[in-house]
Order: sequence, then structure tokens, then C-alpha cells
Amino acid sequence: MAAPAPPGSEDVLRTLRRQIIEADDEQVRRVVATVDALASRGSIDRLLGPLRPRLEDLRPPRRLHFARLLFLPLDPLIVAPSRWRRDDPTLPRALIPPVTRLVEAGLPDGGAAVRQTIRGHTTADTEAISSAGAGLWQAASDTLAKATLPPRWADTGLAARHFAPLMHQIATLLAQAPAIDRMVFETANGLLPPDRFAIEAMARTVTMTCPDALPMLTIMLLRRLPQSAGLLYKLASNRSMIGLKAAAEGAADLLLHRLEASRSVVAHQDLPVFSAAVRQMAAFLAEIDHAATSRSRREQVRELRQRLDQDCQTVFTSGLTRDFLPPLQAPAAPVERLEEVARSLRVLEAEARTLGNAAVYQDQLTEAVAALETPPPHGGLALHDRVRLLELLAGPERALALLEREGDPLTPEL
Repeated sequence: MAAPAPPGSEDVLRTLRRQIIEADDEQVRRVVATVDALASRGSIDRLLGPLRPRLEDLRPPRRLHFARLLFLPLDPLIVAPSRWRRDDPTLPRALIPPVTRLVEAGLPDGGAAVRQTIRGHTTADTEAISSAGAGLWQAASDTLAKATLPPRWADTGLAARHFAPLMHQIATLLAQAPAIDRMVFETANGLLPPDRFAIEAMARTVTMTCPDALPMLTIMLLRRLPQSAGLLYKLASNRSMIGLKAAAEGAADLLLHRLEASRSVVAHQDLPVFSAAVRQMAAFLAEIDHAATSRSRREQVRELRQRLDQDCQTVFTSGLTRDFLPPLQAPAAPVERLEEVARSLRVLEAEARTLGNAAVYQDQLTEAVAALETPPPHGGLALHDRVRLLELLAGPERALALLEREGDPLTPEL
């Protein structure tokens, strides 16, 4: 239990919260990193309360600790206690401390091995999450399935009658978390289609084990694997999959509502991360815009696609003018970083072309291509590096033309 705040600290916290609310995105990221690094956060943790909607937009990497790893699969379901309703497919944030204590008590070492495995890692370290998470989520499921009301349950503000159904839902969902994680890996984060039979097996298991958790499962699937939406709709046409159609529609409605309420459709992160997220989001919007969708949802999807297109243009311009062109002109240009940026720009352009005006991106790439085709006055990049970057941005034919024009250094003159 956190120590009581010293006199006057509430005034200090109120002042800090006001300043944080007014902070820009980069300042918010620094605040989150600082708070996450504290060994004991106590009342300081309350500083992050007003930031949670912005953190949902920014999604900065967070320090990976036991409770965060435990609830990571359930993250899209977590809402503030004031927003939780018993019949909604969500979970109140107040559950995190008591559930964490129950799971720790159910592990032979109290979670020490898990903490050792994830020490120094963040939510961006997918390998560490998969390695430590699979065993933890299954063990937690087993523990929570037979848990009894803990002594401090009243601290959550939830009635005692809510304990058993909530534990049943969480246990059911955590049992499926390793399979979802494996599916994300097997599809290369959505580049390959998900396994229909694996999704069907998950949906049937949850339907038989805890039907109330089926809408929550669909939210988890759509958040991690947007391409699964089409499969869920097809499975829902099977009469034996009772409740799946309503669950899929409810999950889509909830996720669309959250997107509408956010400042940006996709978090403005590193260019490679953003490009991958755009692919996922574009796939989600395409999947839920099926033949039988309502007119109101089609309008929602259309507006969100327009917003996503604007986000893509903003990030593409920023990546080109900040991360590519200035370093390209530097005397000691970082070749590996430039290749990564060029590859990400091309991926983003390919995804964004399906959303809006392709000419916008082509016009901007013209400047980058011209910079690569014109040797810098100070020497700069070697010819083979410029050719490689040009191939990534404009294709092999343009790169070959540059090589032929300036002379292939690997071809001896006759």
C-alpha cells in the first residue's frame, strides 16, 4: 500500500497534472518514461491519469513489469472504473492490483522468474513478451479459474457479486492469449492471412467455456489481427456459432468509436512502426466494410479512411523532410538508417495509395530521387549506396539508369 502523501503534496500534484495536460507529445513521452523508471511510484502514478487518452494515441514503449505483462493481452478491454458497465465487453482498470496479487500468489516463486526474464525490457520487445508471456498467461488462467474473493476486493469499488464472473472472463481470455500471440507471429504481423481453423477453435472454446467473454475475444483478435474480421463474419454465418455475429459487430462498433474519439487514427510513432500500423488499420477498415454493412458504418469507415490518409501524408512528409533528406546531405551520411527510412517510406507509400491520392506521394518522392541522382558537392554517399537507396525509393530501373550514367565501378573499362 502506498505511503500517505506528505503535507502540501496534493497541491504539487495538481500543479504537475495541469502542466502535464498542457504538455506536447514529446514531453508526454519523457514524463511516462520517467514515471515508469521509478522503483516506487505511489501517488506519482496518479500523474498519468489525465494522460491515458493521449497514451492510447501515442502508444509509447512502456517499461515491462509483471502486472503490465499479465494484462497486455487484455489491454484493449481495459477502461476507467467510471466507464465500466457490467454488460459491456470491457474490464475496469481497478481489477489490475487484486488480480495481479492473486496470480503472484498462485505462482511457486511469486513471479520472480517472470520478473527476471522481463527486466530491462519494454512493451516494444515482442520476443521478450512472447517468451515470458505464454507461460504466465496460462498459469494465470489456471489460478483465476479457481480463485476466491480476496480480502481487499472492496478497494476496487466493485461489488462482491462481480468477482466470480469477472475472474471467469479473464481466465477464459488469458487461456487464449498464447494462441493469439502465436498467430500474430505466424502471420508476420498481418502480412499473411490468419488460420481460419485456429480462429474457429478459439471462438468455439470461448463460446463453450464462457459465452460472456466472446465479444471480448473478438476485440482482442481485431486489435491484434484486423485481417481476422472477415473470417469472423464468415464463421458467424455458421448456425452453430451462436453469438459470434453479434460479438463481431459489437467489437467493430467499439473499436470504430475509439478511433473516432482519438486524435489520430494511427499513433505517430517511428516510421517503420507507423507503416506497419497503417497496414493493419487499412486492413481492419476494409474487412469491416463488408457487403452487408449498414450505411452508418460505411460512413464511419469512409471518414476514418480520410483521416488515416491525412495521417499518412503528415508522417510521410515528416519522414522525408526530417529523416531522409537532411541526413542524405550530411558529409557522413548514416547509410543503414537511410536504407531503413527509404524502405519504410516506400512501404508507407504503397499502403497509403489505397487510401487517397497517389500523386501526393509521387510528387514528394521526386525531390528525394533528384537528390540521389545528383552527386553531393562534398562527396557524401558512395555511388553504390546512392544506387541502393534509389532502388528502394524508385525501383530497379531508375537505379540501373543511374549506375549506367555514372559508370559501374565493378565493370572495368575496355
